[in-house]
Amino acid sequence: MHDTFTTVRINGSSSGNPTPASLAPISNPDPNLVHAEEEASTKGKFACCHDIQLLRQVALLCPWEAEFGKLILAWDDNVIQLGLSSAFKLKTKGSALKTRFNTLMSKFKAGDVALQRKSGTTEEYEEHTQLHTDIKSRMDDFNETEVIETSGVLLRRMADAELEGQGRESDTPKKR
Repeated sequence: MHDTFTTVRINGSSSGNPTPASLAPISNPDPNLVHAEEEASTKGKFACCHDIQLLRQVALLCPWEAEFGKLILAWDDNVIQLGLSSAFKLKTKGSALKTRFNTLMSKFKAGDVALQRKSGTTEEYEEHTQLHTDIKSRMDDFNETEVIETSGVLLRRMADAELEGQGRESDTPKKR
């Protein structure tokens, strides 16, 4: 077995003596390393923390309630709001957020929770599940309300058409 040795720098100086890597002191992370991790997270890969922030924002803005033709604008509003958060480091577009949200919701609806459990802590998993449940419930309620309103409009149109048809028949004189 080979021991791995490294030169440890403390306060910018090097002792010159190699120290086993396992004995290297634990110190504050190098700011350059943290910066590299942040850059890696801006390349479009969603982590568990990003998913939770996305779900929180979606729960606030309810983009599924957007008027016809304004759906992408609603998702762009989500991008703007998430961009204001210092914790959300992804640079993305509204369409990418919409796609990610749809993917998360379809996995949740399919009961694919094994993937969610693999990433993140227990608290993150529980928050994920709670947000999904709340959002799905709100989406279902909105869709149900929309169906009722649409059917009401359809019934009114049918009644108007029937009244118009009856009015035309009474205006026409009958032949004897």
